[in-house]
Amino acid sequence: MKVVFISAAALIAVYIVLSFSLFIIGFRRFPKNKVPRGASDESTSKAWKSYGDTIREGMDWFYAQRHEDVEIRSFDGLRLRALLLEAEDPRGVVISMHGYRSTPMRDLGASVKYYHDLGFTLLMPNQRACGDSEGRYLTFGAKERRDVKSWCDYAAARWGSDMPIVAAGISLGCSSVLMSLELDLPENVKAAVADCGYSSLYEQLCESAARFFGIRRPGFVLWGVNIWCRLFAGFDIYECSAANALRHSSVPVLFIHGEADDFVPTRFSRENYDACAAPKEIFTVPGAGHGLSYLVDMDGYHRRVEAWFDKYCPRKEYEHEIENQ
Repeated sequence: MKVVFISAAALIAVYIVLSFSLFIIGFRRFPKNKVPRGASDESTSKAWKSYGDTIREGMDWFYAQRHEDVEIRSFDGLRLRALLLEAEDPRGVVISMHGYRSTPMRDLGASVKYYHDLGFTLLMPNQRACGDSEGRYLTFGAKERRDVKSWCDYAAARWGSDMPIVAAGISLGCSSVLMSLELDLPENVKAAVADCGYSSLYEQLCESAARFFGIRRPGFVLWGVNIWCRLFAGFDIYECSAANALRHSSVPVLFIHGEADDFVPTRFSRENYDACAAPKEIFTVPGAGHGLSYLVDMDGYHRRVEAWFDKYCPRKEYEHEIENQ
C-alpha cells in the first residue's frame, strides 16, 4: 500500500512539474524579447535567414522614415506600444499584429514599404508580453483580441470615423485579429487580412505538443497546463477559438496560408474560412512555410491583397470613379 501511495504521489509530482514547465515555456514572456533594429540573422529563425536581406532592406527603409512611437493602455492596465508611419492623404489605416514572441519589424519588415506605397498609414503594435509592450504572459488571443479592439479604437479616435481601418495579422497576430472581429469594433473597420492563424488554441497546442515535445496524446497534459493559464495568466485555453468568433462577425476576411506550413497547419485557415459568416476569400501559397507566404510569392500576394483592398478599402480617386459611373 505504501508503495502504491509513493508511486501515485510521484506521478502527481511529475504531472505538476511537466504541466507547469510547459506553461512557462509556452506562455511566459522571454527575458530578452526584443529584436535589434538592425535585424541580424541571429535574431531570425533558419527559415527567415533565407530572406534576411529583404527583411533588413524593409526595416532600414522604415527607420529612415519619420515615424512615431505611440502608446495606449490595455483594458487591464498594461502599456502597449506601437510603431506608426503615416501616409500622405491615406486611403486607410492598416493595423498589423505580429506573431508569437516576435516584434513588428521581424514579422512585418519585409512588407512595410509595400503597404505604405499602397497609400496606407501603418500602425504596428508590439503585442502584450512582446517587444516594447508590457505584460508577463501571452494569452494566445484571449486578451490580445481586446488589445486589437483598443488599437482600432485608437485609430478611429485619432483619424476619425470616416478613415477606413484594416485589421491584419500574422500567426498569433492573425488569430488575435480574427478573435477580435466578434467584438464591438468601430464601424470603420472595413476588412481583415488573416495570414496563417489557428482556428482553435487547443488544437494548435495539440499540434505543437506533438511536434516539439513528442506528446502524442496531449489532452491530459494540456488540462494541467490550462490550470496554470487560469491561475497566472487569467484565461482558459479551451475558450480561445477564432472559428467560433468568425461565426459572429460581419467584417470581410482575406485568409492567407502557406501550404508547406508545418507549425500552424494550413487546414486551420480552411476551418476559419468555412466558419466565417462574413464575405471571405482564401489564398494559399505552395511551398511556403509558416509566415512566409509574402516572401515566397510576392507577386501572387500583391495581386490578391490589392484586389481585396480595391474592393473594401479603395483609393479615393477610385471611389470618385465609381460615384461618377
